[in-house]
Order: sequence, then C-alpha cells, then structure tokens
Amino acid sequence: MLTVQKKDDKVWIDLDLFYPPKHKHPNTVFKSTAIVLNAMDSDVTYQQLMGISGAAFRIQLHEEWCPSSPHPDCGFNCTDVMIKALKLDTISHTYTYMKDKTDIILNKIIASIDKGLPVIASSYETGLVVGYIKRNRELKLLYREPYSNIGDKPEALKIVPARYTIFKTTPPQPAIQSYVDSLQRAAQLSDHHILDKYYIGFTAYEKWISDLLDESKIKKLSKNGEPELSNQNAHIYYSLLDARQCAVEYLKYVEEILSAEFQVPLKKAAEYYEQIAKILQKGMKSIVWDWQFGEGTKWTEIMRKDQTYILQDALTIERKGINAIKSIVNSL
Repeated sequence: MLTVQKKDDKVWIDLDLFYPPKHKHPNTVFKSTAIVLNAMDSDVTYQQLMGISGAAFRIQLHEEWCPSSPHPDCGFNCTDVMIKALKLDTISHTYTYMKDKTDIILNKIIASIDKGLPVIASSYETGLVVGYIKRNRELKLLYREPYSNIGDKPEALKIVPARYTIFKTTPPQPAIQSYVDSLQRAAQLSDHHILDKYYIGFTAYEKWISDLLDESKIKKLSKNGEPELSNQNAHIYYSLLDARQCAVEYLKYVEEILSAEFQVPLKKAAEYYEQIAKILQKGMKSIVWDWQFGEGTKWTEIMRKDQTYILQDALTIERKGINAIKSIVNSL
C-alpha cells in the first residue's frame, strides 16, 4: 500500500507514479482499475486488463457512431469479464444527490483513502478519488479526472454523482484458464455481428468503411454538426489503435505463460497485431478532433476515403491475426 500524505487539512495518496504519459490509455475504466491495483501492490498492467477482458481484441461501432462505441461497459461488456477473470473483491455505492446517503458514502470513501486505497469514480468515464480536504465543517474530495495523466493535479470538489467503487482486497494472480478464455473470447468477438445497436468484430469494420464512403450517411450522422461527428470518429479510431497496441503486449505476455507448443502461433498473432497497430498509427493523419476545426482544419471526403483504405488494410491483417489465435483455441 502507498503512504497516505497529510498536510494541514489535506489528506491524499500520491499516485502520479502509476499514471501514463499524455494521450495514453484512453480506456479510462481499465486505466483507473490498473492504477488502483498497482497502488495495492499488484503488478497488473493496463495492457493485461485490456487483453484478459477482450477489449484489446474488440472493435465495436454504434449504428450512430456514438462515442460509447469503445467503452468497455457498452455492447459486449468487457468490464464484467475483467471483474470475473480477476475475481475482484469490491463494493460499490451510487451517489445521485440523495442527501440521506451522502454521509454514508463519504465516510466509506474517506475510510478507504485513510487506508491508502484510492476509490474509483465512474460516470460516463472513470476517474479516481485520491484524497480529501476537511476544512471546518466543509468536506471536498480530491478527484483525478478520467483523462488525467502523469503530472496532472487533482481537483477539489464536493461529492459528484457517480458510482464509487472501493476495493477490499488485492486480487490473486489470474488462473491460467483466464488467459485461455481470453483467446477464445478474441476469436468469438471477431465473429460477432450486432449487439444492442453496436456492430462488433469484422462486421464493425465493414460497417464503418461503408458509412465513411456514403456521403449521405455522413450528412445524416452529422445531426449535431460535422465537428462532433469527426470527433466521435477520432475517439473510436484512436481507441481502436490503443486496443491493438495492447493486443500486441498482451499476446507477448501470454506467450510467456502458456506452454511452449503455443509460443509460435502466439508470436505470429502478436506480429499481425503489431502490423495492425502500425497501419492504424499511419492513418492518424486522416483523423480530425473537434478542437482542430477551430484552427481551420477540415474533415474532408478525401480524408474519409483515406481512412477506409487504412481500415480495410487493418481488417485484412486482423483476419490473419484471428486465424492464428483460432489455431491455438482449436488445439486447446
């Protein structure tokens, strides 16, 4: 456990060591979970959580390009898979503005902080409560917002509506079967089609490419303006890049765990996913975030077409990567 810092009326846990560099780890659920587990002396990594949950191998596209597309709680629920695989022992409390529950939840959060354990705060995205300030009769929590990175400072706020999750014990190392299950899950996710309005797997690639090539579809999806749609596209794309980068690291990690007979196909699968990550990284030049519109950048039809070439190349390689994984699954 980490040492709790105290100064005057401020109590906090310094977690900066565990935060990633800027613009890394966009999956805030697994980012925040990894940080809490690291604070509990677990050596689990963000990449391992992404892999064992299936998120590293999942591609998901909402029919309206909702930015929830890569969120692990939506569509195929990767968060539930992670909780089960790691046997996480937690308790959650949801705060909405109900004053009768405020003190109960605050007391539990403070007790966790006093023990050196940060608390997960989940809403649309997931951040952490890392401390509190108790001044006279006023109490404020110290939040590190979901996209906080190394060097960022926590913000002092009164309790905000969220689901607060407190970890009770450090989880054991996942069983070997959990890694086997993750490979089976990767293969299964590629063959998914639609779940709760989310296209999944190869179907998601094909849907995304089709939509990008259809200017009437782009116009229909741009009901809140082109900058917003372009930003949604950028978020989904960058999350896919991050997922495939995680898949590379995860497959290399699993290669060290499973028996020698699976090392060759695992190495081959990792090489395919590394190719995918490089292809997607190359395609970032066609991605436009909403803030770039203010600088005069446009998200053009040519850029959208260029993105389809990138996605098609990634899909072609991903089929090979999944076949390598399926060869392992079929021999288990």
